[in-house]
Amino acid sequence: MFGGPTQGLSSIGPAAGQAVQQGQQAATQAAAQAGAAAQGAIAEAQTAVSNATAAAAGAANGAVAQAQQAAQQAAAQAGAAAQGALNQANQAMDAARAAANDMAQNALAQANQALSDASQQAGAAAQNALAQAQAAVNDAKNQAKAIAEGALSAASQALDSAMQSAEQAAQDAIDNAMGMVDNAMGLIEDGVGNALNAANTAIDQAQALLRDAATNALQQAREAVIDNARDVLGQVAGALAALPTSFPNLPIDFPASDCPYVRMLQDELARRMAQANNALGNAVGALNDIAGPMLDQANNALDQADALADQALGAMDDAMAALDEAQATANAAAQEALAAAKDAVQQAQQAVRDQAAAAIAQIKDAVNGMKQQAQDAAQGAIDQAMAAVDSVQQQAGDAAQEAISSAQGAAAQAQQQVTQAAQQGLAQANQGAQAAQQALSGAAQGALNNAQNAAQGAAAQAGEAAQGAIANAQASIGQASAAVGQAAQGAVGAAQSAATGAAGAMGNAANSLGNLPG
Repeated sequence: MFGGPTQGLSSIGPAAGQAVQQGQQAATQAAAQAGAAAQGAIAEAQTAVSNATAAAAGAANGAVAQAQQAAQQAAAQAGAAAQGALNQANQAMDAARAAANDMAQNALAQANQALSDASQQAGAAAQNALAQAQAAVNDAKNQAKAIAEGALSAASQALDSAMQSAEQAAQDAIDNAMGMVDNAMGLIEDGVGNALNAANTAIDQAQALLRDAATNALQQAREAVIDNARDVLGQVAGALAALPTSFPNLPIDFPASDCPYVRMLQDELARRMAQANNALGNAVGALNDIAGPMLDQANNALDQADALADQALGAMDDAMAALDEAQATANAAAQEALAAAKDAVQQAQQAVRDQAAAAIAQIKDAVNGMKQQAQDAAQGAIDQAMAAVDSVQQQAGDAAQEAISSAQGAAAQAQQQVTQAAQQGLAQANQGAQAAQQALSGAAQGALNNAQNAAQGAAAQAGEAAQGAIANAQASIGQASAAVGQAAQGAVGAAQSAATGAAGAMGNAANSLGNLPG
C-alpha cells in the first residue's frame, strides 16, 4: 500500500519552512520599518533642537545688543543734557557777576559825586562865612560837617547796598548752578535707570525665549525618539512572542492498520515530528535568550537617554540661574556706581558752597575793613578841616582861605582812598566768584564723567554676562541633543541586532526542518 516508511514526510518540511519564512519576513520588515522611523524621528528632533537653539540665541543676542545700545544712548543724552546745564550755569554766574560789578560801579560813581558836591558846598559855605562874619563861619562849618558826614553815610550805605546785591547775585548764581547740577544728576540717574530697565527686560525676554525653545525642543526630541524607540522594541517583542513554539498538526491522516509498514511509518513520522518540535522549541528558546537581554539593554539605553535629557534640562535651569545671578550682579554694580557718583557730586556741591561762603565772607570782611578805614580817613579829614576853619577864624581871611583849600584837598584825598578801597573790594569779590565758579564747574564735570563711565561699564558688564550665559546654554543644549541622539542610535541598533538575531534563529530552524528526508 505504501512505497516505504518515509512516504508522506516530504510535505512536513515545506509547510514548516513556509511558516518560519513568513515569521522571518514579518520580523525583518518590522525591524526595518522601526529603524527607518526611529532614524527619521532622531534626525527631525536634532534638526528641531538646532533650529530652536539658533533662533533663541539670535533673539537673545539681538536683545542684548539692543539693551547695550539703549544704555549707551541714554548715557549720551543724559551727558549732553548735563553739559548744557553746566554751560547755562556758567553763563548765569557770568551774567550775575557782571551785573554785580555794574551795580557796584554805579554806587561808587554816586558816592564820588556826593563827595564832590559836599566838598564844593563846604567850600562855598566857608567863603560865605568868611565874608559874613564869625557866626556865618560857624554856621558854614557846622553845615559842611553835616554835609560831609551825610555824604560819607550815603557812600557807606551805597557800598553796603552794592555789596549785598553782589552777595545775593553770587548766592543766586551758586543756587542756580547747584540746581542745574542736581537736575543733570537726576537726568543721568533716570537715563541709567531706564537703560538698566530696558537691558533687564530684554535679558528676561531672551531668557524666556531660550528657556521655552530649549525645553520644548528637548521635550519633543525626547518624546519622539524615546516613544518611537519603545514602539520599535514593542514591535520586535511582539514579533518574538508571535513565533510558534511547535508545529501545527499536519493534515495527514493515516488509517489504522496492522501492517508493519504502516506502523513503522507512523512511528517514524511521530519521531520526526518530535525532532522538529524540539528543534523549533530550541530555536525559540535560544532566540528569546538572545533577544531578551538585547531588549533589556535597549530599554536601559532608553532610560539612560531619558535621564540625560533630564540632566540637559537641569543644565538649562543652571544656565538660566547663572544668567539671573550675572544680571543681578550687573544691576548691583550699576546702582553702586550711581550711588558713588551721586555722593561725589553732593560732596563737590557742598565743597563749592563752603568755598563760596568762605570767599564771600572774606570779601565782606575786606570791604568792611576798607570802608571803615575810608570813613576814619574822611572823618579825620573833616575834623582837620573843622580845626583849620577854627584856625582861619582866629587868624584871618587869608588863613581861612588856605584852610578851606586844605580841607578840599583832604576831602579829595579821602574820596580817592574810598574809591581805591571799593575798587580793591570789587576785584577781590570778582576773583572769589571766579574761583567758586571754576571749582563748581570742575566738580560737576568730574561727577558727570564718573556717572557716564559707570553707566557704560554697567552696560558692558550686563552684555558680557548675558553673552556668557547664552553661550553656556547653547553648549548645554548641544551636549544634551548629542547625548539623546547617541542613546537613541544605540537603542535602534540594539533593536535591529535583536531582530537580525531572531531572523537568523528562525532561518536555522527552517533549515533544520528542511533537512528532514522526504
